[in-house]
Amino acid sequence: MAGKETRTVLRTEVQRRRHRHREREREREREREREEGMAAKEEKRGGATEEEKRKTEVVQAEVARMKQLPPNSAYATHRLRVLDKMQQLLSKVPILLRAICL
Repeated sequence: MAGKETRTVLRTEVQRRRHRHREREREREREREREEGMAAKEEKRGGATEEEKRKTEVVQAEVARMKQLPPNSAYATHRLRVLDKMQQLLSKVPILLRAICL
């Protein structure tokens, strides 16, 4: 009798795992569709604006200037970290704008 109960419990657990797996796959598919939709909207919008491109170029120029300083310079190290964070935020601006517009 105990063997039959164990098989039932195991079968139920397998079914739960399969269900969770299917749900994760569905969520991934929804996320892909969302991203494709956002990409299509981005194409319609025309990509990054001129202002966003200009800001990115300014940050990249500053990074290049900081890399000319000695690598053990505390100022250069800190400044590079700040510039890296600025680049991360600038790259997310179009994504944030799209999220707000939706």
